[in-house]
Amino acid sequence: MLLFWFERVVASLVLLCFALEWRYNRQQSGLQQSINVNFCINIQKIHISKDVFMKKLFVLVGLLVLAGKFAAGAASGEQAGQKENPESNEKVYMIGETGPAGGLIFYDKGAFSSGWRYLEAAPLEMEFTAKWGADGEYINGTLQIVGSGKQNTQLIIERLQELKETGKAAQLCAALDIGGFKDWFLPSLGELDLMYKNLKVMGRGGLGNSWYWSSSQNSNYVSAWVQYFGNGSRVYDYKDTTSSVRAIRAF
Repeated sequence: MLLFWFERVVASLVLLCFALEWRYNRQQSGLQQSINVNFCINIQKIHISKDVFMKKLFVLVGLLVLAGKFAAGAASGEQAGQKENPESNEKVYMIGETGPAGGLIFYDKGAFSSGWRYLEAAPLEMEFTAKWGADGEYINGTLQIVGSGKQNTQLIIERLQELKETGKAAQLCAALDIGGFKDWFLPSLGELDLMYKNLKVMGRGGLGNSWYWSSSQNSNYVSAWVQYFGNGSRVYDYKDTTSSVRAIRAF
């Protein structure tokens, strides 16, 4: 829309230049050597010679052309940024709709940024139970906010590897290969709550009335956050407790 108006303003000014030139050449009689152009600026009339006016007008046209090119470059850059993720540009997904990996879309943040736009929960048949792991160990850096689950999972896996633990919730999520998609992770508490509200409450995804692990650690060394999908309550539980796990992915 911005480029549309730039093009029309520039075209109008160019036509004005030609019109003034034609008028000047036609009216020039030896006595007339300038054109009075009146501008309403602070309720004053300013007399500008034809040559000075034309020069200023052409400079203005040039500046507008440059501004139009700048705007075009910005617009093309924005469009290029929107095409960073071909997976999300092929289709606009609705909440509850089947995602690329065969799971259900449960969150749309509205635009592609930071590498993703949608959150997809794994299919029902890929749900499992597991322990959180790293009991008695504090893993620094895990968060509860939406968008932090993937980083949380990486931090947990790194610590579990150091502790030589295997078969824990975060590790099993990251090891999933569903329909060729291998980018699964254990959801943060914020992401888990969105899954509860947009899938469980709406009767989607086959989620049970169970306690589900999040990747968000509590402030102490022995517990992490879980959410009960029977009523949505959130508490922290001991890391060596076995709870349900539903992996998610972001794209």
